[in-house]
Amino acid sequence: MAETGTFEILQEDLVVRQLPAKPFGHLRLRRPDPEALAALGVAFGLAWPVQPNTSSAASGVSVLWLGPGEWALVGMVIDAARRRTALALGERLHHLADVSDGRVAFSLDGPGSRDLIATSCSLDLHLRAFAPGQCAQTLFAQCPVLIHHPDESDRFDLVFDVGHRAYIRRWLADAAAR
Repeated sequence: MAETGTFEILQEDLVVRQLPAKPFGHLRLRRPDPEALAALGVAFGLAWPVQPNTSSAASGVSVLWLGPGEWALVGMVIDAARRRTALALGERLHHLADVSDGRVAFSLDGPGSRDLIATSCSLDLHLRAFAPGQCAQTLFAQCPVLIHHPDESDRFDLVFDVGHRAYIRRWLADAAAR
């Protein structure tokens, strides 16, 4: 049986929370060109991330670079995102999939967040290597994850396939208890 409801770990140097569900879209664009990327930026009211492993945010919406021609759109109702995308891209070949129900996100915040993530992830999360606004796809506790460092704080958001929710909850609780 899948675990649902709230999940929270509170420690002096670490706060772990399962985040409330947010709309999560996966946009693919064939042959992205500067004009199309600029149009997407205007449509969403933010600087569209074009550099690998970067993100941009405005008005509660985040766009994360996932790969060439591939982005995650987080926090905007997918129908609205589809309208904006269609207006920006016109006839260009693209697809925006709603994967909201297939994702679960956890926030790790505080001075201990980097250390906890480092126990099961090979990314270098030091500020000089993983600055605010960066994101990356990797493995965490043997599960595929999208890690996002949204701002100047010690906060990291980790997005997993929802099928890993119970395992990741148990893994985080165990790791935080050490």
